[in-house]
Amino acid sequence: MITTAYVVEEVLRNLPDFPPLVSGKWIRLRSELLLMEDVITLDRPAVFFARKDRPILFSAFAWADILLTLDSADFGDLLGTSFYGMPVLRPPPIPTSPKSGWSFTRAVLNARAPHVPPSAHRNQGC
Repeated sequence: MITTAYVVEEVLRNLPDFPPLVSGKWIRLRSELLLMEDVITLDRPAVFFARKDRPILFSAFAWADILLTLDSADFGDLLGTSFYGMPVLRPPPIPTSPKSGWSFTRAVLNARAPHVPPSAHRNQGC
């Protein structure tokens, strides 16, 4: 999984809104994330009104194959569509059973972070 400094800062701002258990799981998860550079501009036109979340969208586009987000307030118009071919989706539903392998913490903390290993940089050869 990958993330950027901007996403890490946003997670840290949001952690107090969650139970203390989430902070402990974030510490473990954070050590497994590959930190990529924030991307704040693109070499193509982009209309995205949630100005504060542009680095999330642009960084996901640059480094990931897909953007998973629970942020329907800012990404609502993009959810279920794609941004220059990169799918923007909600993560799978959070299961009620711990046997499913998908944890509440992982779903919440990846709310604004790409969820797949980095692929070739999308802006190369464009």
